[in-house]
Amino acid sequence: MGAKEVLVAVGAALGVAVAASLTYRQLRKKKAERKGKKPLPKMTASLFEVTMNFTGPHMPQYLTFLSRTQPSVAVAPFPRWQTTVICSDPQAAKAIFAKCGKDYYYYGVLDAFLFGSTVFTDPSTKPAQRKDLLRAFDARSIEHFRTVSDSLAQEWLAKRAGTDQDFDLCHDMLMLALQTVSKAGFDYDMTHAEADVFLETAGVAAKEALCQVYNPMRRFLCTVGILDNNARVNKVALKAWKVASDIMEHYKKTRNDDKAPVGAAIFNSKCYEDDHHRLRDAIVVLLAAHDTTAFQTSWCINDLARFPKIQSELRRQLRACPQENWSKEVPLLSAVVKESQRLNSVGVAVFREAQEDVDLPSGHYIEAGSSIVVDIYDCLRNPEYFENPDDYTPERWLGTPEENQKLNSSFIAFTTGLRSCIGQSLAAAQLRSLIGCLVRDFEIVRTQHPTPSHALTWEPHGLRIKLRPVESPEKPEPVAAPVSPPLTLLPGTGEVSSEKGSIAKEHEHEMGESTGRQVGENWRERTPAESRRSRG
Repeated sequence: MGAKEVLVAVGAALGVAVAASLTYRQLRKKKAERKGKKPLPKMTASLFEVTMNFTGPHMPQYLTFLSRTQPSVAVAPFPRWQTTVICSDPQAAKAIFAKCGKDYYYYGVLDAFLFGSTVFTDPSTKPAQRKDLLRAFDARSIEHFRTVSDSLAQEWLAKRAGTDQDFDLCHDMLMLALQTVSKAGFDYDMTHAEADVFLETAGVAAKEALCQVYNPMRRFLCTVGILDNNARVNKVALKAWKVASDIMEHYKKTRNDDKAPVGAAIFNSKCYEDDHHRLRDAIVVLLAAHDTTAFQTSWCINDLARFPKIQSELRRQLRACPQENWSKEVPLLSAVVKESQRLNSVGVAVFREAQEDVDLPSGHYIEAGSSIVVDIYDCLRNPEYFENPDDYTPERWLGTPEENQKLNSSFIAFTTGLRSCIGQSLAAAQLRSLIGCLVRDFEIVRTQHPTPSHALTWEPHGLRIKLRPVESPEKPEPVAAPVSPPLTLLPGTGEVSSEKGSIAKEHEHEMGESTGRQVGENWRERTPAESRRSRG
């Protein structure tokens, strides 16, 4: 058989395969429709528009634009053979999380930079080593993490308290988060030089992964070696591999499992093929735990700096009772943390693959085999579930138990289901502790506004602050349980009021702090998207 005949045969085979696939999908759709299920609507955005905006630094703003002008769960044009669905409805997202595993097409791109698969990129709903890793985040281990975190945070605060200069908050938080995970998880004192290596690796890998995830051609050219992007990232990643090797060797020598719960969980697990596999998961824990915590802390501090009246009221309540009682007697602390998580979700989107048909609360269904982009950022800004979703309103979390239950059922910052965030309890505890100590002792003054930037995570890039020590009152305020502050937050405003009247906030109109509503209206000024659509 000649070359021409081979090409004809291959083309015919591909044609038959495509026709069979399309026929099968049509039959499945008709079967689902006979059962009363509705197929998902389609977005009207173009493939070029979606690809361009998903690979750029303004992806979250573009997702907000889509969520406000398109159906909240809809089929989107993507450069993939599979049907791709974008979801910005939190209740639909929970149905997706309950049935779907991770989409390896998206997460697997990181394997090229980590020299193999990890617990983070494993597409199955129950990775074998995940159960062992969960032991590193039980109640006892979280208390250990909290103790170490508080100690390192106090050292950082003492260092910053001695100077009146402003500083780059994100950089400080990244360093602090890495050193905390290293010390609390592996009982290893990471140096600044070693932390810089990890930060460099994370930055380079995240940017390249983002480009390859949404650009299949670039991914193919890198995989076959026509482009040397992977080689350049791997060169940097080898430095992080060396640091992680030193951390694991230190654990093997000390074997103090109580002080190194993550090291113990990884090293003692029987689910790993070899030490190289263990090392990859150690790197993943260090990488995954540092930027999310650091950026979420930075966003929370930024919000408090934007609203000094709320910051002042929180300080008053924190000083009214001992630190060990904050969780019970200062609900405003949890409220400001949770509201910042809702308004500025650092995990912008997660990716799932439907192994079976997924029925949604709306009566629609996602067909098996579909790839799903769960837009966490806009699930938490969905106006159907959160009143005035673009406003910073901590008091929304201070309602009745029934009101809080309704809000919490739609709060999916850490995702839900079998692949939810392993360290979510730890992250929440760390945030409350650090923010509480910071606000209690210092006035947060912002000296440079952030420029939001996206590269897998949502960063308040360039945010600079100054910490001004606040003197302790001469006479400590009496402790009340529960605290009934004379100042309360006005619903939907972010303002503070007293019995005699309200203290109006100063409205801010700053670059990089536009609300989601403004982003939707002014999208044409921010990105190349050329669309004038209304919700379908």
